[in-house]
Amino acid sequence: MIGNPDDPKVKKLQEQLEASDKGKELWKRLVASERTIYIMIGVEFSEDPIEDKIDRHLLKINASAVSMSEISYRKSILGEANLDDETDLEFDEKNGMYNKTANWNKTYLLLSEDNLTSEANDILNDKGNKLTNAQGSQIANISRLAEEGEHALQNYVDGTIKIKGKDGRFIKPDVNKKENILMYKDRKHEKEAKNKAKA
Repeated sequence: MIGNPDDPKVKKLQEQLEASDKGKELWKRLVASERTIYIMIGVEFSEDPIEDKIDRHLLKINASAVSMSEISYRKSILGEANLDDETDLEFDEKNGMYNKTANWNKTYLLLSEDNLTSEANDILNDKGNKLTNAQGSQIANISRLAEEGEHALQNYVDGTIKIKGKDGRFIKPDVNKKENILMYKDRKHEKEAKNKAKA
């Protein structure tokens, strides 16, 4: 379900998504999720401290959108430093992936208003200004939320190389070693989200 459906920015986003079949189908899936998904939009230099912190966080990690657990949100955005976000994921010896824990029962999907505007302008430029500003904004929002929405709905994360033991079970790699971390383009959950977003 959507945790903040009455937020004016979320309602505007919903209206844009539901203007297309693809966006409508995505919104239905987010609403039907057993998780409570909060869609939060960061705004640069906003008078709202939370919007400003979200924008700064996305800028810091060089992302236009990200999904995070409630624990990670409270730690990264609200500044509750005493929280342990290492409990967000549990290593699965059967497949070498990391399963999301109950920390994700409340999932926060963060978007950058500035990046969405920039992506909309890029789309308008690519189309030779044959679209209205509203159409460019709608396409950008659907594209960005489609991919990040998939991440919010996924039950696993694929972030490290796979090491199989003699017993056939996977061994958890040392995540502090750079060579054990997969490139984004090679991570299964990233490829899955991108493919579904393009479908």
